[in-house]
Amino acid sequence: MASNREELIRYTEHKILEVERPKDIGLGLDTQFDSPKCPMLVVNMSSTLSEDRIYQIKSDLFSIWPRYREVIPFISDYKQADYKAVVEKLMDYNNNFAKYTYVILYFVVDTSEFKSKDEFYAKLREIEQIKAQVAGYATLKCLLFLLYSANAPASEELRTVLKDLYAEEHFGLDMVVVVSNQLSIGAYVSDERERIRELTTIILLSNAVGSGGANPITLNEFKVVTFRLHHQEKPYSDISKVIITRIFLRIQELIATKNPIFVESEFLKMIGVNSVTHFFDLFEKSVGNQIIEEAELDYFPMKDPDANYDLNLLSYDDFNSMCFGTLEAYLQRKIRNSEFYDPVKKERMEQEYRDFLYQNFTLWDLKAMMGKVGHLRRMYEEGINTDNTSKGVLEAFEFKYKTGISSDPEFYSVFFDAIQKLCDDAEVYSNSLNKLIGEIASMQPVQDKELREYYQQITDDYINVNPKIIEDLLKVDIPDIQPSVCSSPQTALG
Repeated sequence: MASNREELIRYTEHKILEVERPKDIGLGLDTQFDSPKCPMLVVNMSSTLSEDRIYQIKSDLFSIWPRYREVIPFISDYKQADYKAVVEKLMDYNNNFAKYTYVILYFVVDTSEFKSKDEFYAKLREIEQIKAQVAGYATLKCLLFLLYSANAPASEELRTVLKDLYAEEHFGLDMVVVVSNQLSIGAYVSDERERIRELTTIILLSNAVGSGGANPITLNEFKVVTFRLHHQEKPYSDISKVIITRIFLRIQELIATKNPIFVESEFLKMIGVNSVTHFFDLFEKSVGNQIIEEAELDYFPMKDPDANYDLNLLSYDDFNSMCFGTLEAYLQRKIRNSEFYDPVKKERMEQEYRDFLYQNFTLWDLKAMMGKVGHLRRMYEEGINTDNTSKGVLEAFEFKYKTGISSDPEFYSVFFDAIQKLCDDAEVYSNSLNKLIGEIASMQPVQDKELREYYQQITDDYINVNPKIIEDLLKVDIPDIQPSVCSSPQTALG
């Protein structure tokens, strides 16, 4: 469950952008760039640039390169970082970069913090010093992202610095990318996130391996380039708020119609207990029906080797007596050696059963079951029937094998422990959901009436065509609601 509404809004906005952003820049970023070409790190050099903005770069980048989430570092406390250790770790072969020719250092500087060009020069010298710290450990390429505020007090002074950078001293930089907050039509961008998104685009263009061959942006010679937005992007944050508000309204409507009732017979069936055999369906599916082959019985020592008998008519106890009790000994050995007592296979069975539960129980099902898992367990234990009414030796052997395992507390505790864990998760999930519903209910509605009504209708239309999506959100299928919430209506955005 998302910890708060801002996190959920940010996540939803990101999911919309996964669809919309590649279309906006015409690069097909979801398929074009497979992985980073060279080791890289991103350094935030500005106290005025919030952690939310750095998180945005990380989120956008790792949605395309998820395998590198723990590999590519983002440094915020740039004055305390051990750059030598960072670069040495990046150069590890196990990081799976395509090449280790050089390391790219991406520095992010927000010019709104500068009151004069002297402060800007001081920041450039700090970048030069950072590069000097690690220059002997790897070949470096340095790219400076300059978030240029054209309407800031020192903006005119900074223009002269950029000219000096291009003409004279480069401060160890290989490229400066100026990302202005001024649109090509002259207006200013009010939402800082729109500029931040462009940084991810430039990282991909300068350091990605993909079907396009050479990188569109190269760091072979020093240059200063200006990256200016040509248009104001869609108000994705407002769109996300409308979608989330609408979805949670439908969630509340659905919850209001549900009255959790615990029906014993139904819940045994729901947790996977077969109403006829009283075995867990998962267990029977794994065991199968051929526990012992008829040909195996030929190897048992018989009191009368020449006796004729019909296995379909002979009882288990009679055959066991005829073979000196070795059938029972064979049964017990087979039970002890069952795959259900093998630690690896047992763990796999546990996971398979948890998956079954998470896929089949809704929040209100679990609310009805909370506090009753012990009662369910006693119902199961009381329903176990070890009286053999089977006909024939083979059928009886199969029955005794199954009941020998399914009546063992060590075996069936696996199932009931998983059920209890799911109920515990559901309680946490329910509390988080109620908190999030309250936060979203208190959110100020989007002011743009036309936008609000348009995306409300898109969301409603999608839910009406896919009504199960709301019920699916109320399945405690994972610890975090995020991958399910609002992941689909964006496909209708145009």
